[in-house]
Amino acid sequence: AGNGEVEIGKAIAVECEIANQVKFLGWISGEQKDKIYREASFFCLPSYAEGFPMAVLDAWAYGLPVITTPVGGIPDVAKDNENMLLFNPGDIETLSMQLEKMISSIEGDQILYNRIKTASIELSENVFSKAIINKQLEDLYEELSQ
Repeated sequence: AGNGEVEIGKAIAVECEIANQVKFLGWISGEQKDKIYREASFFCLPSYAEGFPMAVLDAWAYGLPVITTPVGGIPDVAKDNENMLLFNPGDIETLSMQLEKMISSIEGDQILYNRIKTASIELSENVFSKAIINKQLEDLYEELSQ
């Protein structure tokens, strides 16, 4: 889901003979976005540059384990193999390994999957919740006004 190099992705899917196994949804929002997050087992964002990706915040809010690149604000909270799985931008081999690791955990003992899923929920509820962010902003404004 999302915009970007969709046509390139479709061409790669055809070349790899997996076009019937891959859906390119384009930009999604509202009920469609909610449905996709609810049906997902985990979330992957192979980004080269971000501020702090809203899609990752959304994934955490849905309790999804995240696989992503350490770009933008992600390194401020990222702990590889603890609260997400990381790979460097463009490092397709490590991306593949991280995807395989997550899928194997879902299909196997689920220790890694459950650890990262729990961490996702914790980040959503205890670090990036509206109440926490509002309190931090309130404290900052109060400090600045003194």
